[in-house]
Amino acid sequence: MKKIIFLCLLLGLIKPMYSQVSISVDGVVKHFVSEKKLDGVTITVEQDKLPFATFVTTSSGKFKFQTPLGSDYMIIFSKPGFVSKKVLVQTASIPEEDHKSVNNMFIEMTLFEDQKGMDFSLLENNPIGKAKYQKSTGKLDWDLAYTNSIKAKLDKMMAQFDTQTKIDEAKRKAEEAEAKRLAEEAAAKKAAEEAEAKRLAEEAAAKKAAEEAEKKKLAEEAAAKKAAEEAEKKRLAEEAAAKKAAEEAEKKRLAEEAAAKKAAEEAEKKKLAEEEAKRLAEEAAAKKAAEEAEKKKLAEEAAAKKAAEEAEAKRLAEEVAAKKAAEEAEKKKLAEEKIKKSQYEQYLSTGLAAFKKQDYENAKENYKQALALFPNEDEPKNKLKEIRNILEARAKNEEDAKREALDAEKKRKEEEAKKMAEEKKKMEEKATGEAKELEDKKEKKEDENEFKIKSVGDEKNKDKNQRDKNNKIPPKSTGTKIKID
Repeated sequence: MKKIIFLCLLLGLIKPMYSQVSISVDGVVKHFVSEKKLDGVTITVEQDKLPFATFVTTSSGKFKFQTPLGSDYMIIFSKPGFVSKKVLVQTASIPEEDHKSVNNMFIEMTLFEDQKGMDFSLLENNPIGKAKYQKSTGKLDWDLAYTNSIKAKLDKMMAQFDTQTKIDEAKRKAEEAEAKRLAEEAAAKKAAEEAEAKRLAEEAAAKKAAEEAEKKKLAEEAAAKKAAEEAEKKRLAEEAAAKKAAEEAEKKRLAEEAAAKKAAEEAEKKKLAEEEAKRLAEEAAAKKAAEEAEKKKLAEEAAAKKAAEEAEAKRLAEEVAAKKAAEEAEKKKLAEEKIKKSQYEQYLSTGLAAFKKQDYENAKENYKQALALFPNEDEPKNKLKEIRNILEARAKNEEDAKREALDAEKKRKEEEAKKMAEEKKKMEEKATGEAKELEDKKEKKEDENEFKIKSVGDEKNKDKNQRDKNNKIPPKSTGTKIKID
């Protein structure tokens, strides 16, 4: 149950970080069961029972704020649908001369969903942990005496919480089963209704198809009659049209012969007129071509002169532009070098801060960025080498610990197997001894029975031999040996 208090209710951990006149309180809020980080958690801070600050966690579940020394702070964690919790951080009792050495605090908090019928007044009315200044250590630390004072009540409340959770889960499953049964019944009823509706629809469709077939038959008969009548009308119309077409064809032939004669006369006139026009046009075109050639010559000379002037002007402008571009490029290079140097120093500073906090992955990334800016600098190279050595040593220690754990587990299993083999051997030896003992008893009993039967047979043979002797009859065989199992 101690695990429930310190891991489930999470009174928190303390980082050895130091401040001047205030302390930093940071941490993370997680789900009690799934341990997923919670967003939307409202963190309300009260300073000496008065409102001080309010924060809301994001998807990371993290929070961080500063609290001036010399006051007591109640930190309340709440979220709709969840049971609220709170912790008390007491700094009012810290002597002023110890303010410089007071450590910051890290709190890891878990919240769980509210349960109907559960009494969580213990959490609502009391902090689950109190942090106070320990003069003997010079640090803010959790008051274990207070924790132990509410331990029994917390254990009882969490046991009730577990029981209520199981009851609610069983109720939820029963409701789901009932809902499933009702849904299946409704689905079966719906299927029957749909089947009946389908049957009625099919009957109606069959009836409609029969009616439409009858209508179609009557319509086809009427259409056939109408088609015969229209065919007769068409035949008469075609005969009249053929007669009229023959008359119009004759008229058209006579008209085409007259038109052809007229067209031949007009074509001859047009040919003569076109030849005269062509001659005049060729003379005018030759005169115009000569004039245009002279104009073109003069224009080319003017264009050549203008092109030479424009080329000189362009050369002078390009020289000026090139000089200006060179000056601007030099200015840009100097500015970029300045920015690059500033970024390099920022990466070194951030990397060093992360290195001091033992955040080696973040430190390594910053030193890599610095080295990318100035590949020939020794400082980032040396720091990266140092970080690599630290990480390799850490990995080796973890691997050694893992290997030792595996060896210990292997040794334990071997010892258990050896013990089981010895116990099995003892049981087999015991079973063998008992079987041998039973066999010896059985053989002894058989020998005793055999002896008794033989003795009886010998006595009978002895009497018979005596009688045969008296009667002078040779004796027969002696007694029969019988083995009784």
